[in-house]
Amino acid sequence: MSNGVPQRGLRIALPIVAALFIGGLIGAWVADSNQPLGGVGNADGSLGGEFTLEGLYGPVSLSDYRGKVVVIYFGFLGCTNYCDTSMAVLKAAFDRLPYQQVNELQALMISIDPWRDDIRSLDAYTRSWHPKIAGLIGTQQEIAKLTRRYGAWYERTESEDGGDYEYLHTSRFFIIDRDGELVDAMRHSTTPNELAARLKQYTGAQVDQG
Repeated sequence: MSNGVPQRGLRIALPIVAALFIGGLIGAWVADSNQPLGGVGNADGSLGGEFTLEGLYGPVSLSDYRGKVVVIYFGFLGCTNYCDTSMAVLKAAFDRLPYQQVNELQALMISIDPWRDDIRSLDAYTRSWHPKIAGLIGTQQEIAKLTRRYGAWYERTESEDGGDYEYLHTSRFFIIDRDGELVDAMRHSTTPNELAARLKQYTGAQVDQG
């Protein structure tokens, strides 16, 4: 009987996961899972899609990078743990790819903190890690809508003394292919080699394992 339980559990779990995926409630799972999300770029557009936010020099749309592979990360400047770690992984992954292939990539860090983050500070932060990482900001409504569409999740948490606040948030690399489709999402604990290898699949680059 014990051998049958995992199989029944798996049969039950798969439809539940599919329902959460379709309903756009996968954000909590994304935040907790250690596994990459393979094949999330559905033709029906259930996750991902076009957007326009504010960059350093004006409006920036995802379609501006059509023909490139785009990596999106949702974070904020006050993030002292996951964001720095994720930017370091992203930089190291880019450094493992040939220069010509890095030119086929663009990374975007999208702020989930429109109250505190300004575009100059955010863009300076991202480019301090790598010149191919740009910062984008939007209104509270724009960011809330965008994160839902991408299956990401965040929650503002107030301090006990009523002072500053922090965010709990999805920490993943959302990968967009050359056609603008969301095709994968990898956790921040992904190694540089793993991320570089995944980007290689979409750019055709050889990966330097150093």
